[in-house]
Amino acid sequence: MRTALRHADFRVLLAALTFGMAGESVLLLVLAIWANELTGSATAAAVALLFVAVPYLLAPVGGWLVDRVGAKKVLVATYAGTALSVLSLLTVRDPGDLWVIYAVGVVYGISVILVDAALTRLVVLVIPEDLLAGANGASQTVKQGLRLFGPLAGAGLYAALGGTTVALITTGLLAVATTAALALRVDDPGTPSTGGGWRREVGEGATVIFRDPALRSVVIGTAIAILALQMADAAVFALVGSGLHRPPEFVGVLVSTQAVGGIAGGFAAPWVLNRLGEVRGLVAGCAFLAAGIGLLAVPVVAVSFIGMAIMGLGVPLVSVSFMTQVQRRSPRGLVGRVAATASSITSLAQVVSLAVGATLVAWIDYRGVMATMVAGLLVAAAYLWSGRHAGESRPLAGTDREDEGVPAEPRRQQTGVDVEA
Repeated sequence: MRTALRHADFRVLLAALTFGMAGESVLLLVLAIWANELTGSATAAAVALLFVAVPYLLAPVGGWLVDRVGAKKVLVATYAGTALSVLSLLTVRDPGDLWVIYAVGVVYGISVILVDAALTRLVVLVIPEDLLAGANGASQTVKQGLRLFGPLAGAGLYAALGGTTVALITTGLLAVATTAALALRVDDPGTPSTGGGWRREVGEGATVIFRDPALRSVVIGTAIAILALQMADAAVFALVGSGLHRPPEFVGVLVSTQAVGGIAGGFAAPWVLNRLGEVRGLVAGCAFLAAGIGLLAVPVVAVSFIGMAIMGLGVPLVSVSFMTQVQRRSPRGLVGRVAATASSITSLAQVVSLAVGATLVAWIDYRGVMATMVAGLLVAAAYLWSGRHAGESRPLAGTDREDEGVPAEPRRQQTGVDVEA
């Protein structure tokens, strides 16, 4: 990780990610709270978050846009456009303005898609392949920390200063992120059209995934793991109420413990991947998650803290391993599309898992749900392990893809990287 941070452009990119995600994470929970306060309806709050999630269905289109236009241009435009949209929240006064909150939620969701795809492509351009794990580990550490503190800070600022102040703070943070993105010294003119129409080009990400046995195995295995893991959102509430006999607010304490473990896991992930490789790193991440969830089945507060911390360690291992493998095996001109398509598959698994988890909790004891999750994670680990040798084959990245009309591109722009001694 420290070696990756010696690259000047990656430091700038990480600064853009940090300020951009800080602004967005501060705003996320505020949108729901604000909608609830305006209307007195919990449904309005849920709908605000739904509007954030709906654009994820268009993730492959966002990946295509990043590849065609160029990642730096999209990143700058996205941060700047989101900052301007957030300013519209200054007009919110009464329930009739609820649509403004919903509209900003949609822009927020689109921003997440475009930023994720752009960052994935830019990391490949500014960092040598052997440092991808360290770069992704650094990014994951920032994300885990902001996921812990951002929403809490936003809720606190909203309670103390109001929604207008939060909107101004978010706009300021996004403006800094825009400035950092502009400072990137990387030339990414985008990938020329291969012909056949934009629909075909959007689908090229899926084509790459399912033609490459190693990439296909990683995406499917990760989707299975997430399908099992996200049931925890419902199961943890049942654990806190039925098992630990604590109020619902105690869930926040447990989640904070998981986030602390996640920060530690972000630091550890590059070290693990450098020794095990991406596929074995994914298997190790599934094992940590299964072990942590297994401990949650024990209704003892101290054991629950340990279980959540172990889960936190597993999440970055899975995330960093997954993204590093996607970057390594994607043709340079299709990185955005492959990453966005892979993320849309795992996001679909997440949505299904949330629904299944909520249903299971209503019918069976939380320990049964935990057992189901452990079984699912072990299935994912076994599936990934069975495909480990495919992951050791020569990746597609950096090779000519004449069958898809995509020329090989350089790994990174040498003039855009300043390696310090």
